[in-house]
Amino acid sequence: MNKYQLKDKVVVITGSTGGLGQATAQALRNKGAKLALLDLDLNKGTQQANDLGGSSNAMGWQADVCSLESLENAMASAAKHFGKIDVVIANAGIGRPASLEHMAPETFERTIDINLTGVFRTFRSALPYVKETQGYLLAISSLAAFVHSPLNTHYTSSKAGVWALC
Repeated sequence: MNKYQLKDKVVVITGSTGGLGQATAQALRNKGAKLALLDLDLNKGTQQANDLGGSSNAMGWQADVCSLESLENAMASAAKHFGKIDVVIANAGIGRPASLEHMAPETFERTIDINLTGVFRTFRSALPYVKETQGYLLAISSLAAFVHSPLNTHYTSSKAGVWALC
């Protein structure tokens, strides 16, 4: 398999200001990628973009993976700013241990909405741009998709769903 060259590729990352998002953004920027950083917190995304070289190399947009419209708007803005989108990384996610017995139904539903349905929405909103560049869609799953740890029914279910979706 050929190595995928990232220099001057435009990469969108959801959940960009979290730990994995930050590490991914820095690694991709080090390889010459231009970054569209999507996060709930616009201020953090803007600061992250400034730290990664400013608007010609990285730009932050507010986006909520629970809203297809929000993602469509952010993708359109990123494509307009950079002229294209080559790679999309569906990275946004949440997880906090809770027992099934004591977990509020809303906790389960929110985890599935962000971790699984958020990947679907991210991919759906990005597809027209990635098809145009014959680019790449990547979702962050987890070993939890295969190793189902106690107190994580909501998280492991969502990550197994991501694996199946991809």
